[in-house]
Amino acid sequence: MGRLRGEKVFSMIETSAIIQGNELIFLAEQLGLIVGAIAFLLVLGAIALEIRYRLRPGNDLELTTGDWTQVVREPHRYKLVGKLEFRNRNPYREVMVPDVQVKVRLLSKVSLAGIHCKTQAIPRHADASPSLLISSLPWLTPSQ
Repeated sequence: MGRLRGEKVFSMIETSAIIQGNELIFLAEQLGLIVGAIAFLLVLGAIALEIRYRLRPGNDLELTTGDWTQVVREPHRYKLVGKLEFRNRNPYREVMVPDVQVKVRLLSKVSLAGIHCKTQAIPRHADASPSLLISSLPWLTPSQ
C-alpha cells in the first residue's frame, strides 16, 4: 500500500508538471504573437513614414537668369553686372545654399590666350562675405 500511495503522489506531480508545461507553452505562444504584432506595426509605421516622405515635394530650387547690364565697355575691358536670384518654390521647406561658385565660359573665334577674368559673387545676406575668383584658365572655344 505504501507503494501505491507513492505512485499516486508521483502521478499527481507528473500531471501537475504537464499542466504547468502546457501553460508555459501557451504563454510562450501568446508572447510570440504579441512580439510579432508589435514588429508588424513598427514595420507598417516605417513604411507609412517613407511613403509620406516620398510623396512630399522635393527641393524645388530655381536659379533665375536675372537682369544683366554692361557697365563698362572699353577696347580692352568689359564689365557686366547681373543679379541672379535663387527662388525656393517649395512653400513647406526652407532651402539653404551654403556655397555658390561662379564659372565663366568665354566663346570666341580667335585665341583667348592672355585673357583674364575676374568674377565676384556678392551675397545679399548680411553675415556672408563676398567670394572673389580671379581666373586665367584656358578658355573654351567653339572648336573644343
